[in-house]
Amino acid sequence: MSEERRPALPLTRADLDRVIRRAAELQFQEGEDDPGALSEEEVLRIGGEVGLEPAHVRRAIGEIRAEALVPALPPDRSPMRRLLGEGRIRAERVVPGEAHEIEERLVRWLTKAESLVAVRRRAGTSIWEPAEGFVAQLQRGLKWGGQRYQLAEARQVELSGQPPEEGYALVAMTLGVRNVRAQQGGG
Repeated sequence: MSEERRPALPLTRADLDRVIRRAAELQFQEGEDDPGALSEEEVLRIGGEVGLEPAHVRRAIGEIRAEALVPALPPDRSPMRRLLGEGRIRAERVVPGEAHEIEERLVRWLTKAESLVAVRRRAGTSIWEPAEGFVAQLQRGLKWGGQRYQLAEARQVELSGQPPEEGYALVAMTLGVRNVRAQQGGG
């Protein structure tokens, strides 16, 4: 019996990404040696071979390098994690603008719109907690000015920004939500 060939379906860019990732996983699962680190020029050449613009490849390289500067979250080994999820949540985005300008806008927003106060601030990183006191609690309780104050429910908010390239910033916000998780578990 001869084997019938299926007609070749075109692959989208998203498919290409998935194919490359999966092929790399398969190769390393079979114990193939790691080819080692690639230089930026090699990555640019490979990107060009698959039809990517050098500017986009450079930006992606910058984003990967900036992500490496944001500390990894420590593992959550508590029993509550299995039942209700992680105790810390992180969101990261690359946004247009200079890192220090974006940080200042976020600082104003955290202070005014989320009723948080800075516990520690240094260039590129800050730690925030819900503002204490009668006025702050009343403000959050009454949803003053239509604000929802959702970040103020977290025990701690960590904000960090790194410039992957000129004109862009990688912003990472990490929420310590163990207190919310405990309320969910207890309620």
